[in-house]
Amino acid sequence: MDWEACKSFWPNAAASHFVSSDTHKWHFQDVGEGELILFLHGAGGSTHSMADLSDNLSRHYRCVSIDLPGQGFTEKASAKGFGLQDMADNIRTFLDQQGLTPFAIVAHSAGAAIAMRMALDSSTLQKTKIVSLNGALGNFRGLAGIFFPLFAKVLSANSLTSRIFSTLGQSKSRVRRIIESTGSSIPDLNLECYHALMSDQAHVEYTLDMMASWSLDKLLIELPKVENPVLFLVGQGDLAVPPDTSSRIAKRMQRAVVQVEPALGHLAHEESPAVIASAIRAFLN
Repeated sequence: MDWEACKSFWPNAAASHFVSSDTHKWHFQDVGEGELILFLHGAGGSTHSMADLSDNLSRHYRCVSIDLPGQGFTEKASAKGFGLQDMADNIRTFLDQQGLTPFAIVAHSAGAAIAMRMALDSSTLQKTKIVSLNGALGNFRGLAGIFFPLFAKVLSANSLTSRIFSTLGQSKSRVRRIIESTGSSIPDLNLECYHALMSDQAHVEYTLDMMASWSLDKLLIELPKVENPVLFLVGQGDLAVPPDTSSRIAKRMQRAVVQVEPALGHLAHEESPAVIASAIRAFLN
């Protein structure tokens, strides 16, 4: 992604920072003061997805949002993979290098799996509270459980795929239909950001690499070991992740609660950031 081409319209651009590590050149945004909340977006997203939510919460907390490895404006700097364990390890290294220990992690969709993996692997995060926003914490059901991972691997192995997908993403109307297919209607600025992301070949390529490398098998076995307090915020209108996924997972965990927002979809935090922020504040307090 070209930061110079996008910074004029990118949400919270004035709060953006770039730092390099052995694995990535990280893009993150830092707003507010107080106890630290780390924000993790879902696959194919970026910090823009969390901007309105972090703005709401920055009145009470320090809010740090990062672009996942290879996505948004975080540039890949090594041959390290994009699997769940790799991402969790890389983000924990980033936090250590920046001297950051989150009081809470707010994570959307696939980001919730990363947050759980981080909590399981790090002694410094054992007391960190976790908020899962429509967490993608279940394997695909039925035939999709077989075909989706295979399809993703085929896509990521084809050098033409990212060019084809980024070309499709250049249609704003098509991007809108993709977003609406998740059950959400979001502000025009957010749509503009998704349009920029889906039009960028590198962003699409690394998102496909993430899809192809993704496996939840080990995490799903170990989730009952998570001792952190966890809030599952669920949009009842989510058409991307079945809403009952969070309820089924929460029953297997030690300190998990579920809260359902009836009128919201997969991008609930972009649709109604004030509503989601209120629920998060109540949980953290």
